[in-house]
Amino acid sequence: MPLSRRDFLKMIGVLGVGFAVSLIVSWPKLVPPLNLDAKKSIIPSPSTPEATQDGITNEFSGIKRVKEDYFGAHYGGSALVKGSKIGTVNRNVVRTHDYTGGSPVWRARWSRIETSPGTYDWSLLDDLVNAEHALGHSIVHTLTSCPPFYSARPDEKCGTEYGVCAPPSDLTKWDSYCEAVATRYAGRITHYEIWNEVNVRQFWTGSKKKMSEMVRRASQTIKNIDPSAKIIAPAVTGLYKESNLKFFVDLMNAPDNATGVLKDWVDIINVHLHTPNLKRFDLIFAQIKNIREKMIDLKINDMPLWNTEYSCKDPFFKNMTPQLRKNAIQALLTIPAAHNSGGCDVSIVYGLDNANYGLVDADDVQTWNDMRRNLLNGDVTSIDWIRDFGVSAVIGGKEYLWDLRRQS
Repeated sequence: MPLSRRDFLKMIGVLGVGFAVSLIVSWPKLVPPLNLDAKKSIIPSPSTPEATQDGITNEFSGIKRVKEDYFGAHYGGSALVKGSKIGTVNRNVVRTHDYTGGSPVWRARWSRIETSPGTYDWSLLDDLVNAEHALGHSIVHTLTSCPPFYSARPDEKCGTEYGVCAPPSDLTKWDSYCEAVATRYAGRITHYEIWNEVNVRQFWTGSKKKMSEMVRRASQTIKNIDPSAKIIAPAVTGLYKESNLKFFVDLMNAPDNATGVLKDWVDIINVHLHTPNLKRFDLIFAQIKNIREKMIDLKINDMPLWNTEYSCKDPFFKNMTPQLRKNAIQALLTIPAAHNSGGCDVSIVYGLDNANYGLVDADDVQTWNDMRRNLLNGDVTSIDWIRDFGVSAVIGGKEYLWDLRRQS
C-alpha cells in the first residue's frame, strides 16, 4: 500500500529528509515512481522560513476556500478558446499577453495592433475578447510594447524586435492608444495590466519614473472612459532575489511626474512567480512571502495580489513523465492559492498551448479541471514544502503528496 502523506511526514520527522527519501528510493512502491534526481537547492531565498523542521516547511495552516476567479489561463493561439483535440481548460480569467490567434507573431501587443500612426488592427484581439467575454470570463489586457515608429529608441534591439522595449518619445501617443483600447472594449476588457516584467530588459529599458508616469496616464485615460476597469501594476519577477525586491519597492514609490507615485494609480499588485526549475517550487512560496512583506511596508497590503504569469520549465511539461506532469499541474494550481502570508487572489498559468510550456494531452487537461474542482469544493487546510522531494497538502480532508523530482 502506498505511503500516506501523514506517514511520510512522520517518517521524515523520525529519520530526516535524506534518509527517508533514500529509503523510499530503495522501496519504490511506497511513493511511485521514484527513479528520480534529488539534489539540494542552490538558490537562496532572502527570507528564512519560520516553521522549518527536519526539511519540512509549513507554508500554510488554516482554512482557505479558493474562489472561481482565482483560476487564470494564458494561451498563444485560439485552440483553447473553442476547445481542442485535448479538451478545454476550465478557467475564469484570461490574459492577452503573447496571444497570436494562430498567426506567427504576437498580435495583442501595442506594436502589432497599431500598424501605422493612428491605424489599428483589432481583428485577432476582437476574436479573443468576444469569445472570452461570451463565456463570462474576466479579461486581462497587457498594454505593452511600443511601436517602433513612436519609440524613444527605435534602433534598440529588444529580443527579436527593435524599439519595442523603450517608452514612446511622445507620451500623448500612449494616451491615444489607451483611449482607443478602452473605448473599443469598455465593459468587456475588465483589467488592464501595464507592461510586462519591467525589471527584465528584454521587455522594458525605460526608467522607473517613466513607467510611473505611463501608469498614471493609462489609469486616468482608461478610467475616464470605463470607471469600472481595474489597473494592474507592472509585473516584477524573480522576487527571491534581493535586487528584484528592491526594484519592486523603488518602482512602487517612483514619482509619476505629477504629485504622486506609481502605487497611487493601481488597483492590483502584480507578480510573476516563475522559478528556475521544477525542483525550486519552494521559491513560489518565498516570493509570495517576500512581496507580501513589502506590501505591508509600502502600506498597500489591502490591495489584491495577482500572479499574472507563472509556469513549469526545466523540465517543460512535454519532457515530464505522465505522473510527474500530474503532480506538477496539481501543485502549480495549489501552491499560490494559500500561504501563511496571504497567498495570491488570482493565478494565471502561462502558455497552456505553447509548444514548450503547454499541456500535452487530454489527461493533463483532465488533471487541471479535476484539481480546479477539488480546490473549489474543499477547504485547503495545510501545505508543506518537503526539501528534496516536493509538496504535501490537505484539501477537502484529502491528503496529497506531490513528488516533484525529475523522473526517468
